[in-house]
Amino acid sequence: EVQERVMRQRYRAVVQYIGTRYHGFARSEGFPTVQEALDRAVAVLGAQTPNNNVINAMDVAGEEDNSRRKRRGFCVGAGRTDAGVHALGQVIHFDLSRTQRKTNDPLEAISGDSVKNAVNYYLRQNQNADIQVVSASKVSSDFHARYSARMRHYVYRVELTEDPSLFESHRSWHVPEQLDFEQMQLAADVLEGEHDFSSFRGSRCQARSPIRRIEAIKLDGYNITEDFSPRVVSSASLCQTSSSSQLLRPIATTTIKQPDILHVRVASRGFLYNQVRRMVGALVDVGRGKISVSQVREILEKRDNSLLRTVAPPHGLYFAKVEYDNIFN
Repeated sequence: EVQERVMRQRYRAVVQYIGTRYHGFARSEGFPTVQEALDRAVAVLGAQTPNNNVINAMDVAGEEDNSRRKRRGFCVGAGRTDAGVHALGQVIHFDLSRTQRKTNDPLEAISGDSVKNAVNYYLRQNQNADIQVVSASKVSSDFHARYSARMRHYVYRVELTEDPSLFESHRSWHVPEQLDFEQMQLAADVLEGEHDFSSFRGSRCQARSPIRRIEAIKLDGYNITEDFSPRVVSSASLCQTSSSSQLLRPIATTTIKQPDILHVRVASRGFLYNQVRRMVGALVDVGRGKISVSQVREILEKRDNSLLRTVAPPHGLYFAKVEYDNIFN
């Protein structure tokens, strides 16, 4: 009877986190994860599992014997980031309910801003200040952070300075070699479109199909020591922002120095396990001159992940944002 009287409200939240000390997003028994930290913070507000069971703070803190419930949690993410991977715009959803303690009468759902502030407060209280809710809003019960997503965006950061910056530690992949951006973008063009990406998925990948469609892979860079003007890498040339017109104009790659930071931006509806890191590793090897553009095409066509020499480390990868249909915006 009490369960029937509980009013449930679904919330969507955009979450940022520094993934350095977490064993990925999804719950993993015996390891600290982002989902576990969010579950603990949201539990205080009166969270519900997908099967409508109310979870209290003690349950989520690990003092309940039901291991299945603890594994599942109730914060559902748009994507599962690996250990050490960061997020700029991870999206989650969760259900909350509020009732009078004495009468169990349902209470009005609190606002999205109140949820954001409360979750961030409890994250800080629980020593999880490296996770932060950027925004939260009420959504309809048919919104699903994972299944409603129509596009996911990742950014991979490569530091190209001779000596690694202290401030880029665990935030980017340090590659001190001079890279050929033109060849890298040509190789990226090979990976765009719909392909069998068996060569670019990790050995632990459990996806039923290796077929994925990469909508875009773009390279751009900027200098952190001189200015913050973007220097965009195209397949024809390296470009920089004109100070007079603010338009991107082509500059021969030999006339300006290599940017300090290279961004590899990838967009797709869904990715295979380790796919982005493996693609970035291949692109960097092309830039180093270790493999050619034609070899990237050959590796793709052979559908054998043992052919890849380099897998980019996790700490340079960022889950940037998620796109949804207008009805959920």
